[in-house]
Amino acid sequence: MTKISNRVIVFCLMLLCLICPASAYTTQYYWSNGYVGYTIDSSVPTAYKSCVDAAANAWTNAGADFDYYSSVNSNNKVRYYSFGSQVNYLGSCTRYVYSGTTRLSKMYIDLNSDYSSSWSTSTPCPSGKYDVLSVFTHEFGHGVGLGHSTITSATMFKDTNSGTVYKRSLEQDDKNGIIAIYGT
Repeated sequence: MTKISNRVIVFCLMLLCLICPASAYTTQYYWSNGYVGYTIDSSVPTAYKSCVDAAANAWTNAGADFDYYSSVNSNNKVRYYSFGSQVNYLGSCTRYVYSGTTRLSKMYIDLNSDYSSSWSTSTPCPSGKYDVLSVFTHEFGHGVGLGHSTITSATMFKDTNSGTVYKRSLEQDDKNGIIAIYGT
């Protein structure tokens, strides 16, 4: 190959990167109206309720045309219960869609009470403990319709480490994901 053809190839690759910006977030489902109420179930310990609201607010304030709001009458529940001894994950978000669509109709965000001795709301989070707010922020991200990110520092990355609080706030990849779904 000549020097000129190498330059043309490099130029084309750079142009392609500009046309198709890289993203690590994945989108799955969406709420058609862009705002979603949630109810904190009585099973959630009182000390964790402010974490629920803070997690929802992180997504509400992400720059997208989307709002979470607390509501006593919502079908969307935030709960705290045992997932069973065979389950080793900290939280989950179960989403329901309207038949034949990708539009969300209901969700349940759950924190695994089997880890009760491992939860913390402290800053900094003690070694060996998991940050309640970080886990709720991740699960509320699934609630807006995001899947897992491949960027390890993103809130929507599939794993979290004990003793850390950095996933309480959203990374740019998380914000790009919600904006891709709901716009600005």
